[in-house]
Order: sequence, then structure tokens, then C-alpha cells
Amino acid sequence: MSGILVIAEQRRGELRPVSLELVGAAQSLRRDGEQVAVAVLGPRAWSLRTYLSVAGVDTIVTVKVPQPEFDPDTFVAAVGALIDARSPDVVLVAHSVDSFGYAAALAPYEATEFATMSSKSSASTATWWQRAAAMVKKVSVELDFPNRSTVLLALAQQHVQAPDPGAAPQVDGLRGARDNRSRSG
Repeated sequence: MSGILVIAEQRRGELRPVSLELVGAAQSLRRDGEQVAVAVLGPRAWSLRTYLSVAGVDTIVTVKVPQPEFDPDTFVAAVGALIDARSPDVVLVAHSVDSFGYAAALAPYEATEFATMSSKSSASTATWWQRAAAMVKKVSVELDFPNRSTVLLALAQQHVQAPDPGAAPQVDGLRGARDNRSRSG
């Protein structure tokens, strides 16, 4: 697949608002012909598909995980399996306490470039770039990721316009997330 993979956040079976902001951010990054897939992980991930059926989402991927609460090892394994299966150009996660537990740990195993606390992202034909604030937003840093196969970005909540509801994306499931323990040092 190439395109954009959004990792939705849910808590106790409820979709967190930042998930729809990530979908809105994906729309601004989308290049011609690219697909946007949104993955939701949880013991009842399929139950959130209607909330994620919004404009601009081409596919919803449900990933059933056994734990009702967030577990970083489970997310590393499941999101890693999603990256392997879908080969996205960009993976968007929320800049949140949950993503702190898995995103940075995932990047080296997936050979991805990783940036967090992103404020603006953009794409050209071969380069992804990222602008991030540092030092209490007194310094702006620009990073580029030339010719990288996958870039993992953790976006801060930006109050991006959520897409319109009522779309009908394809719904897929992911089976067989790999065991992350086999990759550890």
C-alpha cells in the first residue's frame, strides 16, 4: 500500500478526539493517488469503525488485542505488523502518553524515521519534512526525511478540522500481530 496510516487512540472503548484530528492532518499530507488507512487497536476495535467512517478515510483496519487497557509491548507488535503489512509512507500517531510508550521503541525496528511534537508536516515527491517547536516554542526546527520508505510522526493536538462523518470506507482486520519479544536485544 503506500500512503498514510493513522493509528487511532481509544480509551475504555471510546475513540479519543485526537484520532479524528490525525485523520484531518492526514488529508493535508495526502498526495495524489494515496490512500489513508486508520487502524484502531483494542479488544472490541470493530465497534469503533462507525466513528472512524469519516470523509477521507479509505480503509479502517481493526486490530483485536486481548488487553482492555493500553499495553506498550502489544502496540509495538501490532503497529509493527501493520507497517509490515501495509508499507505506508507515513504513520501518524498522537503526541500522547500512550504513543510515548510505543512510537520511539517501534522506530528502530521498522527502519523508520521518527519525529515527535510535530506542528506542521508536508510532502513533496521524494521528501517528507517536519516542523517542530522546541524550547517552549521559542525555537522552530525543520527536519527532512529524503527518500525514506516510512516516516513515523507523533503529532501534537492541533485542533485540526475533523473530517465530515458518514463516509463508507472499506473495513479490514489484522490477524497475527508478531511477538515483539523475539526482536529484543
